[in-house]
Amino acid sequence: MTESLHLDESLYGQTVSVQAIAAVLASATYGAICRRVAFVRLVWGCVVLAILSTLCFLALRGPTSAYVVAAFFGYTSMLASLVQLDIAARYCPPAVAGTVFAILMSVSNLSTAVAEAAGGWLYSAWLPEAGAEGAYALLVVLSAGFTAVAFFLVPRVGRLGAPAERR
Repeated sequence: MTESLHLDESLYGQTVSVQAIAAVLASATYGAICRRVAFVRLVWGCVVLAILSTLCFLALRGPTSAYVVAAFFGYTSMLASLVQLDIAARYCPPAVAGTVFAILMSVSNLSTAVAEAAGGWLYSAWLPEAGAEGAYALLVVLSAGFTAVAFFLVPRVGRLGAPAERR
């Protein structure tokens, strides 16, 4: 945002704040809907929101769009994250919950670091041919595509049944 779009660093900081506020609102929303919406719909919705939260970065053009993208991304990505954590909480035996959640967060952090490194490498590789905007757009679409692979996992979650049904 600061280098390619030439937006100042204070605006970037403000978008991070907007993103955080939107995430708090998403948390309140999830608390209100998580027991009212069928779990499988929450899971499908999680995948759709994760894809949309990635694709929204294609709309980033200037200060106004930066605020809108930050709010949308903060809201949708938090909802998607909460669904993922809810899946883990519903299916994890309570006796090992602490260990499983520690592993889940470690894998999540590792995957973020690997994705950022791979994204940086791909961006640098695509930059000469595609230019800054093209390489960026390719990365966004590639990321959304990898997220869309989760659609193949959703039916598996639905077959697991509720925790009480498995015992």
